[in-house]
Formats: sequence, structure tokens, C-alpha cells
Amino acid sequence: MSTSSPVIGLLCRANMKKRLLRQKVPFRARLSYRAGLQTGATVYFFTAKDFIKKRNKIKGVYYDRSQKKWRRKLFPFPDIIFRLGGTYTGNKYPSFNRSLKSRKTLVLNRLKSFDKYTQYKVLRKKSSTASALPITKELSLKKKQQLFQFINRHSNVYIKAKYSFQSRGVMRVRKKGTNSFEYLYFRRKRIRQGIVSKSQLIKILTKFFKRKPLFIQKEIPIVRHRGKPFDIRIEINKTLNGKPKVSAYCVKEHPKGVFTSKNSKSYKLRNFFLRKYTYSDQYVTSLIKKIDQVCYATYEALESGYGPLGEISVDLGLDKNGKLWIIEANLCSGKRAFYHTYGAADIERSYVEMFSYAVKKIK
Repeated sequence: MSTSSPVIGLLCRANMKKRLLRQKVPFRARLSYRAGLQTGATVYFFTAKDFIKKRNKIKGVYYDRSQKKWRRKLFPFPDIIFRLGGTYTGNKYPSFNRSLKSRKTLVLNRLKSFDKYTQYKVLRKKSSTASALPITKELSLKKKQQLFQFINRHSNVYIKAKYSFQSRGVMRVRKKGTNSFEYLYFRRKRIRQGIVSKSQLIKILTKFFKRKPLFIQKEIPIVRHRGKPFDIRIEINKTLNGKPKVSAYCVKEHPKGVFTSKNSKSYKLRNFFLRKYTYSDQYVTSLIKKIDQVCYATYEALESGYGPLGEISVDLGLDKNGKLWIIEANLCSGKRAFYHTYGAADIERSYVEMFSYAVKKIK
């Protein structure tokens, strides 16, 4: 390690760093920073651009207790990096990347987000997760015949960019007739939808996705409450003993007819099913056991494909037959559902557990 105490670098987007210096602190920044300090570590926020090659130091942002404000100063290169947002590639920041490798810094959640189609292929290799995956194919909009063959076979599908977040880069398409298709997507805080022909659909897809690499999935026939769809968000983090632990079971209920998590309402899973669906306590306990099995299997499968991970979130769908489906896993959870249902203390505790695991691992 670079100093007598471990150094934790919270790698963030430039926008988060600017907000800190304006003394406006997002809840994830506040809770992860406090959690890092609880492990006895030196903690700061930074972006890859803040690396000063000549001095092998980073101009980070920290909270100055004497001044009671967020400020900048030079810090040692981190022993542990936790990525709060953004994606960082080696070719874009070569000197930062070289220093990272030479020091063998522990990166808790990779510097680059999952390619969601590659993630699907990783999960497909394991029998424990393969059966929970919807039918999925790689997609090129230039191959129109393959696109419409998939839609004709499955009727209701989702087309997704391989890299996307917060429901951006996702479009739902439903077949309505021989040459009639309903589309729906989220853009600029608005839902866009309509019914169009084959040729019109291709134009809309091309305009929306541009040249992004894509894949297509069969829609999961999920359970609905009064016509409102929902998905299950599970937050998992490593603990001091190096084993993953579920820290939150959340349900995100979306507006009627919409798949996006924007404007969704969040609930604790047990409360949601007991009150809204009036399921028995025994049924919900059994469902949670199934969720644990799927999510721990997902964690194990992803680590076998990508290496050790400090935390993930897993989005699940529950169909009308009670089967759980893996929608996707994420490395940089925004933790909004977690925050609104469990509160700040539980999120901070999950960060403390993960950072304690990391500090123990590098000693």
C-alpha cells in the first residue's frame, strides 16, 4: 500500500465532482465517503483526468472538516478504487491505466460497465443461470429479415443497446398485425410511442439507436398489479469474509403500460407482495429463497467471467407462473430504490461491508 493507512479512490463522473465542489452532495457520494472513512482509510473522489503523471498523484476532492467544505488537494494513487459512475477505458487514459496496473490497485466494480449482450453470454454458460434468461439474439438493423423473423416468432420483444442505463437505449416492440408494429421508448424525460409499418419501424429504430451495437430479447410475461408492470431490484455486496450478501430486496412498480424505471414507485419486496398482492407470508418467504438462489448464482457466474466484484445489483422479472427471470445485472447501481425503501443507514452499512472486505484483501 502507498501509505500506512489504505487509500480508497471513489472514481466518479466529472459532474459529481463539480457538484461536490459546489457543496451539493448526492446521497451516494455522501454515504460511500463516510463508509470509506469508517474503515480507517484515506478517501477522496476523482476522475481519470485528475491523474498527474509526473508526480504519480491524483488531484482529488475531499471534505475539509476544519473549513467545513469540500476542497481539492493532491493524494497518493489509490490502493482501492470504487467506481461510482462513468466508464473508463485504458486507451482513453493510458498513463492512468499503466499506473493502475503497475500498482495492482484493487478495482471493486471494474472500470467499464457490462456489455449487456456479453453479460448474457457469460450467464448462459452456467446451468444455474441459463434457465432464467429470456430468449436473446444479437441484432443488426441491416439484417431486416432476421429482425422481423424474431418479432414474428415472439410477438413482443425488447431491443436494447449493449451499453445502456436507466432505461435509455431500450425500445419495446409489439406486433399488432401483418404490417403493423407498436413501439415504445423513453427519451428526454418523455415516453415516445406509436403504431407503424415495417419500413417506418426500421427508420425509427435507426434514428433511435444510430450505430450502437444491439441485441433483441423476447418480452417476459410478467405479473402486473392493476395493469402496472414491476421488476425486482436486488442489491448485493461483498462482506468482510469475502462472501456476497443481499442487502436490499426492492420492487420498482412502473406507470401503467410503461417498462421504464423513470417515475416508478419503490417498495420493500415483502411489503409489496403482502399488501398489494395479498400473498401469504409463507409464499413470500419461499419467493425470497428463490430470489436468493438466482441472485447468488448470478453473482458467482459473473465473477467466473469477469473476476472478483465488490457489488452488483440484479433486476429480475416474475412471470404469471411464478418463475423468476434475469433481466440484467449492473455494476454501478444508482441505489435509488434502495434509498427510498431502506434508507441511508442500510446503504452506508453495505458500503462499509464492501470496503472492509477490500481493505482486508489488500493487506
